[in-house]
Amino acid sequence: MINEKLKKAEDLGEQGKVDEAQKALEEAEALKKVVIRKKHIEEEEEELLILIWTMIHMKEKELEEYMHLLILFAFILHVRIHTEEEEEEEEEEEDHHIHILSLMSYR
Repeated sequence: MINEKLKKAEDLGEQGKVDEAQKALEEAEALKKVVIRKKHIEEEEEELLILIWTMIHMKEKELEEYMHLLILFAFILHVRIHTEEEEEEEEEEEDHHIHILSLMSYR
């Protein structure tokens, strides 16, 4: 689907339909971000399941120590997700500025 959007953007660009090409390109980039984010979430879910499985098979003292690690992991995950969201917002803002500049130079 991403490749289809990129091809569509290329075709529209060749036809001189700059705005439509830009929209198709933005849609392709958005799809890429979704795929990447989904992959990260799946990897983090797998890590969390491993942690939980390990906790189930531990003794009480070991479990207490492991809980501290789990809390730390959850905090790091939370920070990472919010950091990625902020980076995405910054990239979108930068892309918007680039798009405006390209439209200004196009005219």
